[in-house]
Amino acid sequence: ANPVVFAPQNTSNLWGGFWLQQQSGANVARLTATGTIFCCWGANQNWYTAPAGEPARTFPHHRNEQPCIATAAGAVTTLTDVAMVGPTGLSQTRGAALATNGGSLIFTRVLAQRCITGGEQEGCPAFEMNASAFIEMTEPGLDVDSEGFADADNDGLYLVPRGRTFNLRKTLIGWTKDDGVDTGGDGAGTVNFRGCWFENCIHEGISNSGVDRVPRSYDSVHFNNGQGMECGYGGPHSLLSHCAVIGNMVGARFGDNYGNNSGSSGSGTSQYLGDMTSAGSLLLYNYFHDSWAIDFSRWTYSNERFTMTDSKVSKPGDLAAQNGVEDTGNSLWNPAADGALLAPFMPVPGSSV
Repeated sequence: ANPVVFAPQNTSNLWGGFWLQQQSGANVARLTATGTIFCCWGANQNWYTAPAGEPARTFPHHRNEQPCIATAAGAVTTLTDVAMVGPTGLSQTRGAALATNGGSLIFTRVLAQRCITGGEQEGCPAFEMNASAFIEMTEPGLDVDSEGFADADNDGLYLVPRGRTFNLRKTLIGWTKDDGVDTGGDGAGTVNFRGCWFENCIHEGISNSGVDRVPRSYDSVHFNNGQGMECGYGGPHSLLSHCAVIGNMVGARFGDNYGNNSGSSGSGTSQYLGDMTSAGSLLLYNYFHDSWAIDFSRWTYSNERFTMTDSKVSKPGDLAAQNGVEDTGNSLWNPAADGALLAPFMPVPGSSV
């Protein structure tokens, strides 16, 4: 009823942000906020270039704009019932939501809206995101609902576990002009999505790349994205378990669109040594393909790297393609007989589809 609000006097005069710096010894920098609204930050649009005499801002990043909260190694940010909201004006300058390098993020019911990006979070000892939302990531002047596009890394979140496990539960990610969540980059680490919802991400709901990365989506909805979930270059091990992947351009995909034509013996964007699994999922009414196993580097199908078990598709051609020894228990969707399978994914039980 009485939130704490951080806001500038007017939305054309942004304030900066919070920077939790790495401490020495047993000291820990902490930011704990409950019932708080952060509005219109990001005054420094080239924040990662530190002025002379200031500590280096050693945060991995895809964008240069100042984050609302930067959490350095060993620091801890705990947010509960918090909103981070950028300016309402379509063309107004805005910042990133977060930047993390070795710090911990513990979020419960957190909204990040109208940012340049949710930001890059790497190597978090604890990454727990519950019942939160990251929405409307776009460039100033570019309506998130428009057909316009700028290839500018407007991701909902960029997650690099560096050997750790990140957990997201019942979290909404959508209306982004790039990926919903990008889990790219080589190195071990797991990202678990449980009961999450990905909608209107112009590229992938979840984009996966990098050697030994393990992104896994359980009981989630991937709706109206460029691709529901992708297993891209490098060697990620991607999983869709009991998910509804509906109305995307492509539902589930092994491969990506980078296409530098150097085949599977190279490295980086030329190496496709991962695997995609759909287990008990509904891959339905996706525009081009429900399931698809081709990368644009070699232009060859890799159905043996796409395992489908106990899943349903709406396109007979996709069902026919997934017919290897690794594929079992799959069938063509029958709306009259199978409609009840959608019930667990409805936001409101018993509501109309």
